[in-house]
Amino acid sequence: MAGKPIDISGRRYNRLTVIKIHSRHPERGVRWLCRCDCGNETTAWGWEIKKGKKKSCGCYGKEVRKSQKYNLKHGMRKTRFYEIWAAMKRRCTAVNNPLYKKYYIDKGIMFSPEWSKFENFKNDMYEDYLNHVKEYGEEDTTLDRIDGDKGYFKANCRWATRQEQSQNRKFTKEA
Repeated sequence: MAGKPIDISGRRYNRLTVIKIHSRHPERGVRWLCRCDCGNETTAWGWEIKKGKKKSCGCYGKEVRKSQKYNLKHGMRKTRFYEIWAAMKRRCTAVNNPLYKKYYIDKGIMFSPEWSKFENFKNDMYEDYLNHVKEYGEEDTTLDRIDGDKGYFKANCRWATRQEQSQNRKFTKEA
């Protein structure tokens, strides 16, 4: 490092306000202690701050990823309803899972092609899901096929409690 570094204490770059020098490195330069707008403190190399490579303590990137990943299309990525849809798709397509292969794939149990898109599944099933949840609660609301020999499609699916679903199994009907 040639010469004395330019003091950038007190300057603001994106969400970071530079507080003071944290450390020095002979080849890399100065590492600065900064306070982020969210209140956290972090350190960054001077060149990272000046070129905008380091905009925050990490909170900015988390906000961007969360808004893009979970809320861009429908905002339901982490909901139970979405997980039920994803599990339905997994059961019908996971050829490497021996149980799914035996009980779903080998028996030809598939889901409606329209339901490959979450939004279509939501349009068909969400209102009934909400009504079932009101009466039985979210944990006791499951997706059930009325005829277990047929696939997942609107006319063959309903929302059922865990007990109702267990009574709709082949071995229960035959007993």
